Amino acid sequence: MNDAISIKTVLDKIIARQFKVIWFRNDDVGRKSDKFFRLNNLFDKYGVSICYAVIPTMLNVEVQEAIKKNAYSVVFQHGYSHQNNSISGKQVELSDDININQLKKKVLEGKKTLEAAFGKQFRAILVPPYNNIDIKIQSALQNDFEGSSTYKSNKTSFNRLINPNCDIVDWDANIVSMQYISSQIDEVKGEVLGVLLHHKYLNEETFSLLENLLSYIKRHNISDNYEEVNR
Repeated sequence: MNDAISIKTVLDKIIARQFKVIWFRNDDVGRKSDKFFRLNNLFDKYGVSICYAVIPTMLNVEVQEAIKKNAYSVVFQHGYSHQNNSISGKQVELSDDININQLKKKVLEGKKTLEAAFGKQFRAILVPPYNNIDIKIQSALQNDFEGSSTYKSNKTSFNRLINPNCDIVDWDANIVSMQYISSQIDEVKGEVLGVLLHHKYLNEETFSLLENLLSYIKRHNISDNYEEVNR
């Protein structure tokens, strides 16, 4: 069944909002994937910045090289191996349910891996897998990261919180659709649009929307800088 809402309708809705900043975070980066390479090439083509949340233990050499060649990409740290360590019903890798010292050690080993792999492209921004992080491990990692990036209004005790506010994936259905993206844009408040991507779920329609959106950002000199979030 086709969406009643077109790519143009979604793009026009974004343009009408006159966002001062439009920035992007793409999660679950590490394994080799045709969709990842296509996404990376698209942002490189238009010269628009993208923040990659990279899983340290899953980093493929070809993915690493592709990111390094894209001067418009920066790297955040996406946990350490993207596994659920919570004994509750909620999925949490950075969970207080396991030994905090051992967990901190794994996260900091991951940080060293990404610093070595990406140099100046790496930013000490922690993206908790599943967008969840427990209290004790937050406190244990506060001084090791300049900030955290989760989703929407999620709170953390890190010095900076850099959250996207529009997840394009409908997690109830595990799909991306123009209908859903349109509904999420309606919920965005303020002058900043932070788009959360998961390349695994992107389809032809979504790639087309992104190409049009990136073209619009460049033509109109819209800021793509995540540093301007919450400032």
